[in-house]
Amino acid sequence: VFMGGGTPTYHSADALRQFLSRLDNSTGFRASATEVTVECNPESLDEEKAVALREGGVDRLSIGVQSLRPAILERFGRAHTVDQAFEAVAAARRAGFERLSTDLIYAVPGQAAEEWRSDLRQVLDLGLEHLSAYNLTFEPGTALERERRAGRVEPSDEEVELEMFWDTRRLDREAGLQAYEISNLS
Repeated sequence: VFMGGGTPTYHSADALRQFLSRLDNSTGFRASATEVTVECNPESLDEEKAVALREGGVDRLSIGVQSLRPAILERFGRAHTVDQAFEAVAAARRAGFERLSTDLIYAVPGQAAEEWRSDLRQVLDLGLEHLSAYNLTFEPGTALERERRAGRVEPSDEEVELEMFWDTRRLDREAGLQAYEISNLS
């Protein structure tokens, strides 16, 4: 079972409890699912909500960290701070989650390879069981793509992107994570 979009945790703890209870009454997921994941944004996850999710049958959280750089978070229009990202992981652990994942994006225009390695190391030091490390792509219809076409944003140099990719693989391997897909490691 996967509940995503990053927004389920914008609901109250009581609303999450009710939803999971009704979902189980309708589907029996608690007895049959091998994994129940909820995607959340750091600014919307606190310990009370994490406990409600855990008690409701959720056994894995995917926390959309994206970056540990305030300027990058701002560029992407993210509502959370770096501190909120770390606090969300801590709240999930206190609530009893043993399976956590985060998302990070690299090759952001202007991002140095050393900045990426530093951010990646900090996230890996959290001891997470899964990491999604995405190479930034300029998707049609997005504000970033429009900025690129207008010449206001330059994509990262391909050599820098490759360096970040291989650094990701090396540092993840050193932390005990193995790639099972181009952007996902567990």
